[in-house]
Amino acid sequence: MLTHDPTWDALPATGYRPAYRVTAYSPGNHLGAPVDIPVTDGWVLKDATQYPRTHAQVTTAATSLIPTTIDSNLTPFGGWLKVETGYTDTAGATTYITLMDGPITRLSVDRPGSLLTIEAADASVLQSQRVTATDYAWDSVTYPGAYNMAQGIAQNVPEAYNITGTNSVDLTALTAAMVAIPVPTGYVWKAGATAWSVVEYLTDLIGAEAYCNENRRLILRPVPTVGAPVARLATGEGGTITELESVIERTYNAVYLAYASGIVGTWKQPWFSGGPTDPVYYGLYCLYESRDGTPTQAQANTAARTYAYRVKGTGRTTSIRAVPMPWLEPGDTVEVLPDDAPSEYHLVQSVTIPLGLDVMTVTTRNAPYTGIL
Repeated sequence: MLTHDPTWDALPATGYRPAYRVTAYSPGNHLGAPVDIPVTDGWVLKDATQYPRTHAQVTTAATSLIPTTIDSNLTPFGGWLKVETGYTDTAGATTYITLMDGPITRLSVDRPGSLLTIEAADASVLQSQRVTATDYAWDSVTYPGAYNMAQGIAQNVPEAYNITGTNSVDLTALTAAMVAIPVPTGYVWKAGATAWSVVEYLTDLIGAEAYCNENRRLILRPVPTVGAPVARLATGEGGTITELESVIERTYNAVYLAYASGIVGTWKQPWFSGGPTDPVYYGLYCLYESRDGTPTQAQANTAARTYAYRVKGTGRTTSIRAVPMPWLEPGDTVEVLPDDAPSEYHLVQSVTIPLGLDVMTVTTRNAPYTGIL
């Protein structure tokens, strides 16, 4: 959950709508002074199952930005986009928090309508094309901890991370046991492998996830589980939900990661209870991949379990449309209270925040099944 004024929590249920501010800029202003982008339409998507985790699309009809040549900051070659959200008080003052901040990845102009569409992603996208020409020198001697190598690789991008007044990486949530897990013996960063794929490989091994947050900071943390709810989503009078869809479907229930050493990391859905979701009733629906390195069996099993969290669907998912709560994030727990159904705690998988007069879309995963669809 994004840090915000706690008084905001009550505003969605009372009809208040958040305000948004979008700025195009370049680190150090090397492309000129920042420019405000009047928003016609757009959204910010945060999804724990995809890379990059955060995407933004902003549409503007401000033709002054594109008379004959576009503003110098509006470029996928060094331009960045910052999206902020907040509420305006009765005196007309608006307090903002950052919703996303990352490099511009694509621009398109609709002529003759002169609609300009800007797309951006979080800072981790800069790792998607960074590869090595030869096997990397980082190994278990240089970086004895898997988490240490992961943060070292992820941070190695000039101007990508916000280091003003704070460390550019936050790994305070990692447990001592996770920090103690070493880089697998003999593992090296293979030529041609992208930097972020290596980061995900290493964080899978320690049972963690890695992503860049709204302040361009690298976050390494344990895979989230259902906990205390940070928000309440309800239907009916006084509720904020406008539509809710609950789905049960067939999904992966086993993951196998085969390593070069012959070790196979294994994860299977713990459904061997004789119930209707037990794999004995509909078979193993498997995901199989080959990987480099020589981890221990325990490390390989941890990697398989963490990878399953990132890529598998869940037997039960819920899609919720509700009045926007821009501070919600993947990994948050929310309480869901639909009409004529029990209250449930859900883990947020993705959230799409509209940059206009629309509702947000929240997809949840691993929702405890109460017997009522």
